[in-house]
Amino acid sequence: EPLFALVFSEEWRQSGRFASILAIYLLPQLTSSPLMQALNIIDKQRAFLLINFLRGVGLVAIYAVASGEEWISETFVWAVSAYLCIFYAAMSAFILSIIHKRARE
Repeated sequence: EPLFALVFSEEWRQSGRFASILAIYLLPQLTSSPLMQALNIIDKQRAFLLINFLRGVGLVAIYAVASGEEWISETFVWAVSAYLCIFYAAMSAFILSIIHKRARE
């Protein structure tokens, strides 16, 4: 937050808050991204498509709930960050299990 306010002006402080909240899911995303590309290598494009579809459905569902419940913007950002953090961690575990199973075959 303070860095955004310092660099961009005080009006950007809330953006800094959102950036810090969203940063939570970056580590699971960084670790799962290369794993997702492994699905292409082991001929699991349908799994790759399903993973991306589920991510999109989850994000749309969060948006729909947030709109219907009239969440404040910070609550919405927390929900997106938490969902993506859990999603990417679960996808990493799922993909590692597929790779492990494929390695045993």
